[in-house]
Amino acid sequence: MIETHLRVICFHLMREGAWRPLWLVDVAAALEFRPGNFDWHYCLRDSRRARPVVHAIGLAHRLLGVKIEGIFSMDCGIAGPMRLKLRLL
Repeated sequence: MIETHLRVICFHLMREGAWRPLWLVDVAAALEFRPGNFDWHYCLRDSRRARPVVHAIGLAHRLLGVKIEGIFSMDCGIAGPMRLKLRLL
């Protein structure tokens, strides 16, 4: 499942401190080639799991220019500060 794969590579990137640029490229590739039916609700199902995904996507956007239009256009059920960060991306 691509949603789980994206979550795992984002978590790995952030857990290891993003010290290897190739890991960020993996995140960017997963985002660029995600299917049209990608389930963001499943990928970001709780804030503990969503945090590294959101931060990794933000890094891929800022450093590699990954297009994020429409990625977080829906309410993913994340409360408080995480929702704010999703909208800021």
